Amino acid sequence: MPKIYPRPEPAPKNAGTFKVSDALGHLRGLTDQNHKYWGYFQAFTVAAVALAWSTGAKDSWPVAIGVSAAYLLFSILNCRVLKLGQETARETWQAIQTFMADHPTEVDSAFARVLAMNEPDSVRLVVLGQRVQTGVVVALILTSGVASCLARWAEKWHFLQCAGGS
Repeated sequence: MPKIYPRPEPAPKNAGTFKVSDALGHLRGLTDQNHKYWGYFQAFTVAAVALAWSTGAKDSWPVAIGVSAAYLLFSILNCRVLKLGQETARETWQAIQTFMADHPTEVDSAFARVLAMNEPDSVRLVVLGQRVQTGVVVALILTSGVASCLARWAEKWHFLQCAGGS
């Protein structure tokens, strides 16, 4: 005799729907994640500049170029992660705005204004800011080698000038 299995109960009508509160939690998680990546970027930036200006980079061009290359590689990879996170945050925010426009009775009007104010920055702005900072930092790292060479040259030139004038 074949086994008879009970028929599964139908899922509730709204099962599997993504609520505004879920979307807001997701947006908050994305924002926190992006802030964490910015924090890593800032910490690595400070470390790279400090290393370049306090140790071997100011005495050696290969060290300055190596530190610059390592920083540039980290920055490119970090920029990709930031860009992806920002794009996802923008899309989530836009989905929330679309839902509010399609279902105005689902969201209290007082909260609608708050949701509109929490718009993530544009992806272009975030990427541009990260790239500008990267350019400035690479220039600072490479300048550490130039500054050291110029200082040594100035000391030698001053010594030669003083020796010739006696």
